Amino acid sequence: MLATYAALLEPDIGGLVLCRPPASHMDNSAPPLLGVLRALDIPQAIGMLAPLPLTLLQAPAECRQTAAEAYRLARADDRLKVGN
Repeated sequence: MLATYAALLEPDIGGLVLCRPPASHMDNSAPPLLGVLRALDIPQAIGMLAPLPLTLLQAPAECRQTAAEAYRLARADDRLKVGN
């Protein structure tokens, strides 16, 4: 999950593969980031990756839906891959 935030800040990252991202920073498996929920949660951070190439594997429904909508709006549908 930390790779998502790194990719948002680092312009040289060419794409991401996220496997089983947590549904929220409230989940015990999510990284503890002080104050992050004041700005956004994991599905929104993943959506902000558009139009960066992204593969989501075994992602929660909200993450998949938010990413699909963000990539559609960015006209980058072809850069989003969702798998089981």
